[in-house]
Amino acid sequence: MKLHVLGSGTVCPSLRRASSGYLLEVGEELLWFDMGAGTLRRFLEGEFALERVLRIFLTHTHPDHTSDLVPFCFALNYAPGWSGRNLTLYGPNGLWHFLTHLGAAWSWVEPRKWERHVHEIDEHEIIDLGHCKVGAWRVAHGELNALCFRVEAEGRVFCYSGDSGVCDNLVKAARDSDLFLCECSIPAAYPAMPGVHLTSAEVGQVATRAGARRVVLTHLYPQADEVDILAEVRGHYAGVLERAEDGSCFQV
Repeated sequence: MKLHVLGSGTVCPSLRRASSGYLLEVGEELLWFDMGAGTLRRFLEGEFALERVLRIFLTHTHPDHTSDLVPFCFALNYAPGWSGRNLTLYGPNGLWHFLTHLGAAWSWVEPRKWERHVHEIDEHEIIDLGHCKVGAWRVAHGELNALCFRVEAEGRVFCYSGDSGVCDNLVKAARDSDLFLCECSIPAAYPAMPGVHLTSAEVGQVATRAGARRVVLTHLYPQADEVDILAEVRGHYAGVLERAEDGSCFQV
């Protein structure tokens, strides 16, 4: 498996970081996790083949994780060479409701020249795709239904936190992972947001509890780029630690 970072940022508009979005290369397929603002452009910059994208996994429905669904689906209807796709969208309970309202606001994104399948994921569900298994756990992100994902393939384990505060399910999902892609929203000097986002110290503590072998920090607010965020996490985690940048690639 190989992880490609399309967007390592947040709700904050940034020239450096698009909002959340990642491609996980598993065999010939590209699993797309989250589709925040700017990730579609990053996808094009990476010259990835559209036909390799058959499935999109959404951790939750906040705009910085879903907003590029609008231009993406619009393109599937009207952009030359983009139509005729068979696409499955996976996400938390409420995804159908979200997509229905999205189509009510922009009828042009409703499937016309492509086929859409929607799979609302139950907590702890394991989806067997043949070439890999994708598990989902509900995590703490305020009152919103939010998921983290665990992918097992080729004898390796990848975990993506989505947006999450500290919770047991996040630790379970990241257990013994080879690469734990984890949000790191809040540096040490800033007020914590319990049950919503992780501080740098909490990232290290969660990764240590999970026994994650390697951690890649993402969902980085501008203030996280103004400090040595790696050093803050290293105070609580002794494994391999790196920071995501848009366009970076990691072997799982």
